Amino acid sequence: MQSDKQINKLSIDSIFVEAVKLPWVHARSCIKLSMPLIGIISILTLGFWILEPTFIEQAIIDSVNEPLIIGAFILTLCVIVACTVMMIVGWHQMFILPEKALRPPKMFRWGVEENRFLGWSITITLVFLLALLPPMFFLLPLLLEGTQMMAGNTTAFVLFSLIGIVIVGLVAAFPRVILALPAAAVGKSIGIKGSWLLTRRFTLRLLVLLILIPWLASEGIELIVALGFVFAFFDYAAFALSIYVYAVEVALLSLCYKALVSDIEPKELAD
Repeated sequence: MQSDKQINKLSIDSIFVEAVKLPWVHARSCIKLSMPLIGIISILTLGFWILEPTFIEQAIIDSVNEPLIIGAFILTLCVIVACTVMMIVGWHQMFILPEKALRPPKMFRWGVEENRFLGWSITITLVFLLALLPPMFFLLPLLLEGTQMMAGNTTAFVLFSLIGIVIVGLVAAFPRVILALPAAAVGKSIGIKGSWLLTRRFTLRLLVLLILIPWLASEGIELIVALGFVFAFFDYAAFALSIYVYAVEVALLSLCYKALVSDIEPKELAD
């Protein structure tokens, strides 16, 4: 009975419609939480636009071994990651927790939720990358030999097939483990194991909601970006739309988590 309720709540059309609406309902708070990230990206873009690209490339080449350049790059990367984490965690909290919808999180903050979110993001990324390493390790020497030598190479065919199987498996597994992130954002440490248990019997629906829909949205944005090479207006439209689409993708993840945990006791998801 409980699973039937979850299936009804995990309706693809209703979750998609609600995810499209949520960023508009919380538009002011979503924009506020995204301002640090937009600000740092705007500053970097303006800097690259003012300075000549050739000058920047030459400066990097001349100073590649300079600790100052390396330190500035690492610092900038850390700031971008921190702003992104604060933004996404804030969005998840607004979309999942009723009290945060009424009183949105602060723009600048860092606590347990952000630490957990960052930690699980890194863990999931490393696990998926490590899963691809073994077949790629054996395939790389064949790739270096060139396409002609690979044409009749049975080993290359087997390795390509293996990589294809691994990729398909990872795509199917991704929505099964990704719910650890919205859980971490709202202070619940269910981890990969809890996310896997939570999403059993819902793989196909989650593939549509968390893989297919975001992929189609990204393809649409890429089309607008391509038009931006001809019409400058589309560059600004693509940037604005990408923020909104990103918010919708976060909302999809939040709503899937919210629907699946609504009738489950916390102890069932404990690590």
